Amino acid sequence: MVFALVQGLFSASELETLRVFLRSGQLSEDIFTVQDQYGSSAELAVWTHCGDDFIATLPRLTRMVDIATQAIGEPIYHWHSKITLKSPGHEGHWDWHQDYGHWYTEGCLSPEMMSIGIALDPKTSENGPLRLIAGSHHLG
Repeated sequence: MVFALVQGLFSASELETLRVFLRSGQLSEDIFTVQDQYGSSAELAVWTHCGDDFIATLPRLTRMVDIATQAIGEPIYHWHSKITLKSPGHEGHWDWHQDYGHWYTEGCLSPEMMSIGIALDPKTSENGPLRLIAGSHHLG
């Protein structure tokens, strides 16, 4: 597993444009709820087609494609995009899981895949940061 933190990938104005887009309600029909093991929920939007609106152009930006191509070491393609939404103070969280386990059951038989996350808010222990378990990127 390779984990890299790329600071400054997006300017402050680009991140604010993304925040405004997410608050605009344009994703409302694409948002669904996932319940966690404690009965709370988290909201999620997923799409496979890269449209022409602001959010759908992000995976096609040269800087995003270059990161993925360099990490994978060969030409890449967009499989899906996902936005996880969590309001301040909301109790819902993501249960421990392996992304590749989901990807495999959806037809991606080879683990040469990656996720790129864009943090819109600082990640602290209080607001639910991404946590990784060493070795968990191996199947099983």
